[in-house]
Amino acid sequence: MDGFNQLILWLRERLSLFNTTPHSALFIFSVAFSLVLLVMIINRLVTDVKKIHGYELKTKKHTSNLEEAEKKKDKVALRRLKRNEIKLKQYRSYIAKQRFKVTIITIAPIMATYVIMSAIFLGQTVATFPLHFPIIGQNVAFPIWYLLCYFTIYMPLSKIFGISLR
Repeated sequence: MDGFNQLILWLRERLSLFNTTPHSALFIFSVAFSLVLLVMIINRLVTDVKKIHGYELKTKKHTSNLEEAEKKKDKVALRRLKRNEIKLKQYRSYIAKQRFKVTIITIAPIMATYVIMSAIFLGQTVATFPLHFPIIGQNVAFPIWYLLCYFTIYMPLSKIFGISLR
């Protein structure tokens, strides 16, 4: 653990410019952006996005047809839809495997970055909002700011990279 502490001290010295707001907020935002970009690129390289989207659309259509048939109590349609359940389970399994593959590859860099940056910015205010927000407050610590940045960036980039259907 001594090596980790030395690494953190060395990084704190090198990143001393980013110890105060707004520099710390911008630095954390850029790191979150870089990580999301890495995840998106890996996702595109490792998975067949078109196939996943096709399976997701088939699954959604089947689910809505099933709900409609149950609502109308259409036994013929229900029987026909129930026959496709095995195929749909295979689609869902394929989608889950592809998503898990990306998670396995990207979890280590994401966690390592979070742990190191968390140690660097421990106990510091990294961002300040002009207003006081419930739960978050006005002065924001690293974990909250990092999560806000990561998920705010993730949504639009997943659309741009074609990862998300929504």
